[in-house]
Amino acid sequence: MVSNIAVALVGLSLFLSGMKMVSSSMKQMASRQMRQMFAQWAGNPVGGFIGGVFSGAIFQSGSNTAFIMSSLVASGFIPIRNALPVIAAANIGTAALVFLVAVIGDIKLIVMFFLAVAGIFNGLVKRDHWQHGMKALFGIGLLLYGFQTLQGGVKPLTQLEILNNFLANDIEIFLKAFIFGAIMRIITFSSSAVTMLVIMFTEIGMFGFGQAISMVYGGCVGAAIATYVLAGQLKGIARQISSFQTLFELSAGIGLYSLFILATL
Repeated sequence: MVSNIAVALVGLSLFLSGMKMVSSSMKQMASRQMRQMFAQWAGNPVGGFIGGVFSGAIFQSGSNTAFIMSSLVASGFIPIRNALPVIAAANIGTAALVFLVAVIGDIKLIVMFFLAVAGIFNGLVKRDHWQHGMKALFGIGLLLYGFQTLQGGVKPLTQLEILNNFLANDIEIFLKAFIFGAIMRIITFSSSAVTMLVIMFTEIGMFGFGQAISMVYGGCVGAAIATYVLAGQLKGIARQISSFQTLFELSAGIGLYSLFILATL
């Protein structure tokens, strides 16, 4: 059991490190033109939606996009009415990596080759722009490898009685999963990380549908809490935009969770 726990912790560290590497590398690739790009995207509804989805995929968090848009509005680059659709669409973009993990399945060998190729090219290329791109690809491979390693370490632990009790389908268990999802969202700073963990727990049989959906909704509430705390020093229009994101995430999490609980009664 100790070895399984060690494998699970290693997988979790690789998963979180890979996610952070992807986000930081993409930020470095676009940092010089990011403000101009957001300003252009927000100029029309279609561009704002596409730009919001793209930014959500880059940052893996709608909160990060909300803070960027807050600074643009506060600086007078764009009006607040153009910023809000971008922020809302960013929450859709956070599903990009989740979709990749759901589709890719158990192909650890391919992920290892992907890691190897990305790592070799990262060491060979000289231009900063290409290096950031290779680091982003390496990060994707790292998080996928970490995800599968974590899955392999956790699966034997599901035979423990204390975890089997967690599979019971009742309101108390759903609430625990909801709170766990909120905590994990605050710790990882990523909505995608929470959802990918839900996928893993479901695939290995640790979670049923009720726990899985409750944890996802809890992640929304955790995102709202994180946004509210990080926006504590903001004022004026910037504060209003952050409040929009907070209310968006909070209403989605609590509202959908409440409807789910009502449906199970």
